[in-house]
Amino acid sequence: MGMIHKTYDGLKGLLSGLGLTMGYFLKPSKVITQQYPENRETLKLPQRTRARVELVRDPEKGGYVCAACGVCVKACPNGSLEVVRGKDPVTKKPVLEKFVYHFERCTVCGLCVDSCHSEALTMGRTFENAVYDSSQLTMLLNADALPGTTAAESQGAEQAAKAPPAPAAAPAPVKPATPDEPNKAA
Repeated sequence: MGMIHKTYDGLKGLLSGLGLTMGYFLKPSKVITQQYPENRETLKLPQRTRARVELVRDPEKGGYVCAACGVCVKACPNGSLEVVRGKDPVTKKPVLEKFVYHFERCTVCGLCVDSCHSEALTMGRTFENAVYDSSQLTMLLNADALPGTTAAESQGAEQAAKAPPAPAAAPAPVKPATPDEPNKAA
């Protein structure tokens, strides 16, 4: 009796899937599949999309909201985050110096965002992260707030990190030596 019930359930599931496919075939306006590379400009990501972690800026002051408490570092199961703290010379409170994000280690679980008391972290919507060298996946999230770095320079550094490295120049071919002349290696 169990075998007949399993066969019935299997056929029922198969026919349900085929019915859905036939419905999309007969009414192509209902298709929800997005043709990714062609529709980059009109791509609609769901609200709960998870991608890289990003630091949140204070809209009034322009700086980052992060208080450098380190709770996100403790919550991260993979050690993907590093917070380097300094002390404010006036108030003697900890201030954020560097926020290093190792995306190559990150599982995009969101525990760091959930644990942040000051809501200084958010899950970004940037999902194109392919690079040739994994060292390019280590990012300094507050690079534009560091002394001596302008926002344009940090954006240029991000763009350079996203661009593929230039191919190495091919070595010049070596002419084979003939018996009557020795090969000169330069």
